[in-house]
Formats: sequence, C-alpha cells, structure tokens
Amino acid sequence: MKKAIFLDRDGTINPDSGYISKAEEFCLFDGVVEAVKLLNEEGYLVFVITNQSGINRGFIDEKELDIIHLKMISEFEQGGAKIHEVSYCPHRPDEMCDCRKPSPRMILELAEKSAIDLGHSYMVGDKQSDVEAGIRSGCRTVLIGSNLIEGCSPDYFAPDLFGAVDWIIKDSKADI
Repeated sequence: MKKAIFLDRDGTINPDSGYISKAEEFCLFDGVVEAVKLLNEEGYLVFVITNQSGINRGFIDEKELDIIHLKMISEFEQGGAKIHEVSYCPHRPDEMCDCRKPSPRMILELAEKSAIDLGHSYMVGDKQSDVEAGIRSGCRTVLIGSNLIEGCSPDYFAPDLFGAVDWIIKDSKADI
C-alpha cells in the first residue's frame, strides 16, 4: 500500500481570492512547488482535493476549471514536483451532496483507486472542513495558516505548506 498527501487547493497551495474563474488568475504560493517535491522524494503520492462550488454557482464551467488544474499541474512539473491527480466537488453547500468536504468521499475514492494506506497518509488544508475530511477518512491532519479555529483539532498546526511538510516528514519517520 502507498502513502499519500491530500492537499486542499485554495488557501493551501494558492491564495484564496474568491472564485478563480480563469487560468490567468491562478498563481501558486511561494515555496509550494519545493514542498511538494520534498513529499515526492519521500515517496508520497500527492493529490489535490478541492471544493469548487463556483461551478454550480455559475462563476466557472468545468472546462475552464480543467484548464486551471492543467496549468497548476504544469507549474508543479516545471519545478520537478508531481501532483498525481486532482479531485473536486462542484456542489454548493446547500446542495447537501456527499462529496463536498468535510465529507471524506474524495479522499476515500482516491485512496481506493490508488491503493493508499490512509493510516500513513495526511490531509493538509486551511479550513476546518479540510481537517474534518482528513479525520473522517483516517488520515493524520495539518491545519495551515495563522488563524486557529475553535473546535478544530488537527494533529499539527503549521504556518504554511512548507511548515506542514517539514512536520509530516519528521512525523512519518517517528512512525517507523
């Protein structure tokens, strides 16, 4: 079984500036390519899982979202890092679907498809829903950013993705 990192998108690997509807609006945070490259070197498969309700709100269509994700994957590849797959939920919160985080469905489906050992995997995000999805899927969790969220209990708090990756690498070695 393989180990994986599940990354939230907006606010985790790129600025959360509202609904990104065009590829030109998408940019990565400094250091995220290097952080993902370190994870790849440690043997992790890296997936992006993201709630994208802008689709069902009419702000973006799925074709444009695919273009944004191809740009994102290309930027990682240019830096020597690999995103293995992107999964997204197009639903609004009021649609009560079973794929929108905090549901663990996106993680569980990727884990089944790629033979992932969730007990040795991590979910990293900037919102409580990311942490909850990770916990509900059986992953260890990291909350990134500077705002502590009341009632949110990740395994670790980090200022950014690079800080999360540093801890993940140390934590995974302590697990051996």
